[in-house]
Amino acid sequence: MIASRAAKTVALSSVVTLSLLTGLTPAIATEPVPTQPTVPAEVTATATEPAAPAEPATPMEEASPQPSPSSAPSASAEETLTAADYRNDPALLADLIGNHGASMGQGLERLEVTGDPQEPAPDETRSLSLGAESTSDADSGAAMAPLATNYWQPSSGVLGVDVSSHQGVVNWNGAWNYGSRWAYVKATEALVYKNPEFGHQYAGSANRGMLRGAYHFAIPNVSSGAAQADYFVANGGGWSADGKTLPPLLDVEYNPYPSLGNTCYDMSASQMVNWMRDFSNRMVTLTGRKPMIYTTTDWWYRCTGNSAAFSDHALHIASYNNSGAGTLPASWNFYSVWQYTSEGPVVGDWNQWNGSMTSLQSFARGGSVPAPAPQQPSIRALADMVATDSSGRLWNYPANGKGGFGTRFQIGSGWTGIKSINPVDWNADGTIDLLTQWNNGTLSYYPGLPGGGFSSPVQIGSSGWQNFSLAVGPWVKGQGITIVGTHTDGALYY
Repeated sequence: MIASRAAKTVALSSVVTLSLLTGLTPAIATEPVPTQPTVPAEVTATATEPAAPAEPATPMEEASPQPSPSSAPSASAEETLTAADYRNDPALLADLIGNHGASMGQGLERLEVTGDPQEPAPDETRSLSLGAESTSDADSGAAMAPLATNYWQPSSGVLGVDVSSHQGVVNWNGAWNYGSRWAYVKATEALVYKNPEFGHQYAGSANRGMLRGAYHFAIPNVSSGAAQADYFVANGGGWSADGKTLPPLLDVEYNPYPSLGNTCYDMSASQMVNWMRDFSNRMVTLTGRKPMIYTTTDWWYRCTGNSAAFSDHALHIASYNNSGAGTLPASWNFYSVWQYTSEGPVVGDWNQWNGSMTSLQSFARGGSVPAPAPQQPSIRALADMVATDSSGRLWNYPANGKGGFGTRFQIGSGWTGIKSINPVDWNADGTIDLLTQWNNGTLSYYPGLPGGGFSSPVQIGSSGWQNFSLAVGPWVKGQGITIVGTHTDGALYY
């Protein structure tokens, strides 16, 4: 509680109430906080059994005049094409895939933006609207800027990027300056698509000093896995133990083409698992390396029945948030790479290698899948200093134990409108939280997560706090964290 201006002191309970003098008293929150940056909590799986793939939609028949014997076939015939038609006619499949094809994480981005992994997101529509015959950046393969930019980065591991023809000529110096030390470049898709930008993208990343590897976007229902592995290796998907080349990567995710069926390509879980095993076995024969597998937990549940058959493969998991990779598929108890955003600077897709640079180099040379780096919270000591910059990025300046600070690292974005921010273990769970004072008068705290990031905020004061300068700490022995506040009128409150 807060004392009057007389020297009255009352111990603070586990939830600060700070009852101030008339007209100056911050109230305890009972309503939602105004707009604040929210950090998603880690995903917790609740499914007891995997969801069955949805049944493929049946095209609606359209009434049309009966053609005369001399008439050409109706254009509506294209609407009745099946996966078998595309499988049997490479030209049809190539036309469906188009100039740029699909890219890693495209389905997840669509799912988060439109709610449907087969419905294009606005940035895709924006690019396509420029026209296939134009000489625009979109047609030439130059990068389209993301609609928003996420500058957040994990506090550990080694950063890397993934690119495809959608990025065109990549600014590798820019990616390096933002922290990328490795890259995956799309090489192929199905049996008919080769990335026209692959050569200079692959060489450009290596010339900048990055480790690099190639990935294949799988279209499982148009050929065998072995056939697509052959095509991949023949067009850039090889591997050598030179310490510079990352192992081949199989991108198996939501079907981006409704013409080829549902999100699982109209395949059963057992068919999908067998297809991936066929691809992997052929890659081992051709390159000596098992491919790393890129996927999402949701897709894995839907389309493989949450198979546990690939624990001997490295996992590249996609989960777009600033708090952690979340629940993993049944084949793995840790991830090797986490794709955490499709809206990062320079290229869009940013990833974290779950280990040190030394372990990544060992992995490139042919080493086994390494154990993950120990998880660490975003703030590791109460002596760390946390600050925001003008763009709303949140930085941790770690204490070095010598009266100074080490190299800062980013732990959040979107933190604007803040009066003060205080590292403190508010909920006494052993992980440092953030007690945040807002310019709009509210007070909230963000529970820290053991593996880095923060849970959604908990509001503990709804108004009046903008008038105080706060000092947060264990001011009363045995009572945990309490707050001392100096009001703008000069009064001191506890």
